Amino acid sequence: MDKSIILELAFNGTNYAETVKITEIAEFKEDYDKFDEICDKLCEGMSKDEKHKILWDLELAVFGMGSVYSKEYFKAGFKLGLTIAAQNFLE
Repeated sequence: MDKSIILELAFNGTNYAETVKITEIAEFKEDYDKFDEICDKLCEGMSKDEKHKILWDLELAVFGMGSVYSKEYFKAGFKLGLTIAAQNFLE
């Protein structure tokens, strides 16, 4: 059996995620700068080690929430796409 079209699109010789250059997007840069400013304010007066630990914990929490958010919306969109495709196929 040949590879599925989904696998072919996702892994056709490269990892599709490598084509996303998130740090080059202006909106990401602006948000990153805002985040950096907030972190500096939060960590004012802390030692370097304290700052590193609190920022690491904050980063894990924020990115963890973002990961769950993205995964759930992806699943919902994917299910919707499959439903629409199946309905069109059956017509």
